[in-house]
Amino acid sequence: MPQATQSKHVLIFKKKDVDDKYDALLKERGYVPEFIPVLDHQLTNIEMLKDIIITNCFDENCVEGLIVTSQRAVEALNQACQLALSEVEKKHDSLSLCGKWKSVPAYIVGPQTAEALAKLPLFHENNNDDDNQLDTYDASVGDNKAATKNNWIIAPRATELIPSLLDHYANYRKQQAQQPILPSSPNGTTTAKTNMSVPVTLLFLAGDKRRDVIPEALKEAHVPYKELQVYATCAHPHLKQNLTTYLAKYCLLENDPTIKAGSDAVTTTSMMTTEWWTVYFSPSGIKFILSNVDDPNTREILLAATSGQDNKKEMTKEERHHRRRPRIAAIGPTTADYLSTSLNIRPDVIADKPDAVHLVQSILNFDAHNQ
Repeated sequence: MPQATQSKHVLIFKKKDVDDKYDALLKERGYVPEFIPVLDHQLTNIEMLKDIIITNCFDENCVEGLIVTSQRAVEALNQACQLALSEVEKKHDSLSLCGKWKSVPAYIVGPQTAEALAKLPLFHENNNDDDNQLDTYDASVGDNKAATKNNWIIAPRATELIPSLLDHYANYRKQQAQQPILPSSPNGTTTAKTNMSVPVTLLFLAGDKRRDVIPEALKEAHVPYKELQVYATCAHPHLKQNLTTYLAKYCLLENDPTIKAGSDAVTTTSMMTTEWWTVYFSPSGIKFILSNVDDPNTREILLAATSGQDNKKEMTKEERHHRRRPRIAAIGPTTADYLSTSLNIRPDVIADKPDAVHLVQSILNFDAHNQ
């Protein structure tokens, strides 16, 4: 990777993780990363999800496919799974909770979501047995295609997932219809029947701000599904305070004629360079950021940063010199689409894949060609 020719600050709108890769890679290349946690999440309907997990193993009302579009949904599924395992161990010692779920097809948005899902105990009968190890995802997943791994379909975003989901699910149902099953009755006897006689549905684990793309496609294709909201997205409790502090530094320079003498912004910006980046990770994150920026000039700078448009307000040449417009990086196509379609902003870079390595590489490549 090329090195940054000078220290450039990167304002990353996410929580800094332990051993954060964005932090390490940017520092390694001479950048100065700073983090602002934007989103917080509250898990919901965990008890209901727990009941679905158990019912799917011991009842004929089967979940025949799982739709997961975010890591928050994986967190909810994991919590419900822990509750289910605890309950089943007490009531059904001889039955395996994970065996049935391991064979359930999963339709997933994002390779990182797939990686997190694969770690759940639902999909492992025995982590020490290689035959029971579940392949996670195909690392070659690109921006415009879905990858298939066993009964898992992984795509970078929902629009790419839908065609593969519908095709795979239709073929899966045909295969299941041709195979007899022997469900156990309460008295231990078995009754032969075909899978097509079993009520089936897809289970869509969603958040409160989910888009309509997947539900509308399923309805149009007459695919039965059950949607369960398993998390709600809200703003991080310190978002407004952090935005005020950081953006005062980033958006204005020392001696800016529009800042009043004695302002905190004047004393905190002398150490800042004029070059900086902002990195966005989701449409909901962008909405919360903009709704928590009260100062109209600061909001205007953020929105005008990558659209190539001047601020709507007329400014003098001296004022324009001191205003600090950042470059914008989007973690993936969904975030980039929101910026362009909803805010008329074109990101300077979009990561080829939604991870730290590709995001940092895209910034380095841009800066190397725009000195």
